[in-house]
Amino acid sequence: APVYDWTPEIQGIILSSINYGSILAPIPVGYVAGIFGSKYMAGAGLLISSVLTLFSPLAADAGVTLLIVLRVVQGIAQVMVSTSQYSIWAKWAPPLERSQLITIAQSGGIGCAFSFLWFPLIYDEPRNHPFISIGEKEYIITSLVQQAHSRSWSVPIKAMVKSLPLWAILVSSFCVYWRYHIIMSYTPMYINTVLQANFKTSGILSALPFVFSFPSIILGGQLAGFLLSRKILRLVMIRKLFTTTGVLIPVGLLLCLPWVRSSHSTSVALLVLTCVFGSFCEAGVLINIMDIAPRYSAFLKGLSQAASFLAGAIAPTISGYLMNQ
Repeated sequence: APVYDWTPEIQGIILSSINYGSILAPIPVGYVAGIFGSKYMAGAGLLISSVLTLFSPLAADAGVTLLIVLRVVQGIAQVMVSTSQYSIWAKWAPPLERSQLITIAQSGGIGCAFSFLWFPLIYDEPRNHPFISIGEKEYIITSLVQQAHSRSWSVPIKAMVKSLPLWAILVSSFCVYWRYHIIMSYTPMYINTVLQANFKTSGILSALPFVFSFPSIILGGQLAGFLLSRKILRLVMIRKLFTTTGVLIPVGLLLCLPWVRSSHSTSVALLVLTCVFGSFCEAGVLINIMDIAPRYSAFLKGLSQAASFLAGAIAPTISGYLMNQ
């Protein structure tokens, strides 16, 4: 018997709840990070999110309501990390190395332990860092010299509303994360119910797509950086190529699942390849904000995350409702 007697509809709400408080949070978080800096906001968000993760089993035992509230707060804390770091990358990542650096950062962390290293070691700007060499400091600052670094802070809302590239990023973020949240939320259930694997095997097989996506995010960033540094492709073509690959190939692989469900190994292989190719979007549209407007990268990242969290709030909830019918 299951440990928690939750209907599919309740499970969908629980899986979506981490995105409920996150839908509107990215915008103010990005704005505040742009004004006051990102070091303490990102570090605090990392620590809070990691601690709440440790308390999730206790919250589940206490009741579904407390678990949902915990996940809502945890989602807001994660927004503080993922949004704030873009203000740091705008000042630390040379343009030719952004694909590599950001995809490495996006591929994972070690939670609580890492958060205690964050505060003493991370600085908002390279010019303030006491440990890096003068040569490295000059290299970073020189590579970013063409970026606008005005100390004034006025968000050009009207220009943003009229920006087709920004709308393309927002729509793409919504679509990419719709697929991501469905896979993340329901892969264990799919493997257990459709493929009829036992719970122990289901847990191992469910982890495989994300285990393989971890190095593929890094490799995708390295490949994008290689193509750009060797001038094989222009930056805009790299972003379009990686986005197209990360969207179309996973869709085709997922459409094949009903036809191969008699083979466990083939089904799992398709799920793994879906996450591997889907991770290419990290070096495509998901960091395109750094290319079009590095000065407002944190704020714009907040907008794109609002779109992605909206997808995360809707997709599992609708899926759970449909399954319950």
